[in-house]
Amino acid sequence: MRDDDLDERDAVRARSEDLAARAREADRFIARYALRLPPGADVDRVAEEIAIEQTVEVPADCIPEAVKADGVPGRVETIDARQDGGFEVAISYRADLAGGSLAGLLNLVYGNVSLVPGIRLVGLDLAPGQLAGLPGPGFGIDGLRRLLGVRDRPITATAIKPLGQPTAILAGLAGAYARGGIDIVKDDHGLHDQRMHPFAERVEACHEAIEEANRQTGGRCLYVPMVAGAPEAVEVQVAYAARLGVRAVMTAPLLTGFETVPRLARRHGMVVLAHPSFAGTFLHDPDHGMTPALLLGTFFRLAGADISIFPNSGGRFAFGRADCVAIAEALRAPLGRIAAALPAPAGGMSLERIGEMVDAFGADTVLLIGGALIRHDPDREVAARAFRAALDAALRERSGSA
Repeated sequence: MRDDDLDERDAVRARSEDLAARAREADRFIARYALRLPPGADVDRVAEEIAIEQTVEVPADCIPEAVKADGVPGRVETIDARQDGGFEVAISYRADLAGGSLAGLLNLVYGNVSLVPGIRLVGLDLAPGQLAGLPGPGFGIDGLRRLLGVRDRPITATAIKPLGQPTAILAGLAGAYARGGIDIVKDDHGLHDQRMHPFAERVEACHEAIEEANRQTGGRCLYVPMVAGAPEAVEVQVAYAARLGVRAVMTAPLLTGFETVPRLARRHGMVVLAHPSFAGTFLHDPDHGMTPALLLGTFFRLAGADISIFPNSGGRFAFGRADCVAIAEALRAPLGRIAAALPAPAGGMSLERIGEMVDAFGADTVLLIGGALIRHDPDREVAARAFRAALDAALRERSGSA
């Protein structure tokens, strides 16, 4: 990178930080949008339309003067040309317009304009006061490490799969993984309340299998059931799991609602894993939706996820290395009083890639390997031990080269 490129990047970053600081002082916050406009479009006009559409939603000449004076309409702060030929627009909003909820925040920054092509949400600089009403992780990295008794290494995790097997078999798999030393054994996200393995029956059997394994080994493996369905069903499922002594649940926020399960879990003192099911439609168009770091990192974390699962690069899904690292950074970066959360890169990972994942994401990571353990050995306890051995070998190699 040339010196003038570095100078320009530093200048842009400094202006960005100054803009965010001024907005926070005025109880406003900044949302940043990447725009891809058709030929001849007026970027100033489009930026102003976004600011109005996302707030007062009336023609500019119909906004009451008192509303303008109160700073209710969005305000275009900066417009910068991008190297890809598009533009980046920073718009400030009154923080209280989000109403203190994540749903309100999402609606404010990307509600109506999500229906317009060529607009992508790429950044968010929140005001400190906004964070008070948002759940954030109930445990975070430090709390989860204490619960698991895992200090300085990545946390190991796997999934009970495939679905369609009787409850007794699923429970047997769960117990075997726990005896083999896996830290977290979760339901596959396709396991709901189905006829072949009903929720209540499955959760009781799998939880007890893991608890028995913990009694045998002295381990602290967590069982994580998937909760899903209508709000009343989800509430019953979380409460039932809590009564059994289950300490964690998994949810797909885009299917059950961002805050529904995390708030229930916090009530019962449970860890939350967030699964990215249905997220791809918001992420894969480079000119629309939002960045993976915002959705699977910032927003999942604000909603209350202690662990955010996402497709790692080189796996079954089309995520790039830079996006995956950015998700991890968004989960762990300082964010006011909001606790840091753990990234869980997944989706077709193998034992051979453990060292690579440790290098990319560091110790504060959940290594989630599922199908590769099934292929490694039909005895899931043996496969789990191989997982732990591969991780230990990778850590020794990196410690020796330090």
